[in-house]
Amino acid sequence: NQSFGLLVDAGTSSSDYAAEFRKADNTTIMRIRGDGNVGVGQSSPDTLLHLAGADTAVIRLENTDSSLGANQLIGGVEFEKTDGSGAGAGVVGGMRMKSDGSVGEATYLAFSTSSSSTNDVEALRIDGSGNVGINRTSPNGLLHIQSDAGSNAQLYVQTGDTSTKSQLIFGDSGDSNTGGVQYDHSDDSLQFHVGNLGEAARIDSSQNFLVGTTDSTP
Repeated sequence: NQSFGLLVDAGTSSSDYAAEFRKADNTTIMRIRGDGNVGVGQSSPDTLLHLAGADTAVIRLENTDSSLGANQLIGGVEFEKTDGSGAGAGVVGGMRMKSDGSVGEATYLAFSTSSSSTNDVEALRIDGSGNVGINRTSPNGLLHIQSDAGSNAQLYVQTGDTSTKSQLIFGDSGDSNTGGVQYDHSDDSLQFHVGNLGEAARIDSSQNFLVGTTDSTP
C-alpha cells in the first residue's frame, strides 16, 4: 500500500474530493469534498463539518490559562447572522462554559439567545451544582424560573390531546412516586395524589373541593 500525507484531486462536484488526508495504511482520516464540506472519519460529509467515529466523535475546547478568573470563558460555540433586520447582524446566541472563580474549580454553562431587539442575552444557566436557572443567573434550587419585570413566571405542562393528563409527579431516591398533581383534561378536574394512597383530593369542573371521594353528589 502507498502512504499519503495529503492527496489532492481536481474534483469539484459534491461527490468528488478536493483534498484528502490519509494514514500510513492508506485509510482516509479527513476529506474535503468538492463542495467544501469537511469530513473527519467520514468520507461523504453532509455538512460543513461532519465528525464520525465509534465513541470518538468529540469536540474538545481547552483553555490553557492556569488561573481562571470569575466568569472567564473556558470554551463555547457561538452563532452569528448577517441579516441586518431585527436586532441586527452579529452574534445572536451561543453555548459557553465559564469559570466561577469565586468557587474554586466550579464552572457554569450558559445558553444565550436573541429577541427582536437584543442580541446574545443569557437565557438559561446550569451552575456547578447542577441547578438550572431560566432567566436567572443564580438559581436557588434544581429549577429556578424568573420572569422579567411586569411579566408572569409561567410553567406550561401541555398534552397532545384531551384524552391524556398533565402531570407533575414527586418521587423519592428509589424512583417511587410519592405524590403529585395532575389535571385530567377528560373531565376538567385537578387531582392531588399522596404516596401509595392514590388520589387524596380533587377540584372538579364545578369547583367542588372533594376529599377522599370523586363524587360531588350530596
